[in-house]
Order: sequence, then C-alpha cells, then structure tokens
Amino acid sequence: MATTYTTRGSVRGCCGHKHRTMSAAVRCLQSDQAGCRSQRGYSDRVVRVIDGDDDDRALTNDERYDCFEAERNLTR
Repeated sequence: MATTYTTRGSVRGCCGHKHRTMSAAVRCLQSDQAGCRSQRGYSDRVVRVIDGDDDDRALTNDERYDCFEAERNLTR
C-alpha cells in the first residue's frame, strides 16, 4: 500500500484527509494555520505519515527534511 499523509494535533485533531503527497499535506497544514491565525489562534497540527492502515506516525528525520523542502518550495 502506498504511503499517504495527514495532519493531526492533540487539540485540533486530524484534518480527515489522506494526502497522496507530502506537498498536499503541507498545503493542508498551511491552510489550517492560516484559518486559525485569522481567528487569532494557532494550529497545533503537524504532518504525519499513514503507513498502510489508518494508524499514523511521526515523521522520520528524512521525512521531516522532505516536509521542510515541500514547505520551502510552496512559499517560493
């Protein structure tokens, strides 16, 4: 099964999406952050990996670098 991504926070919860790319998950995260900022709040969501089943896990160091690169490329 292909790796997918989601965004989840302990307060905000999960976005409910299974993004096929890291870039899509980062865009979703940025959208959530912007929405929270517009209400003078903040989002505690982070990008998480869904490997196969519906359980998600934290990013590895290599995946965190990929996430950073995706964010950097989206802000250009």
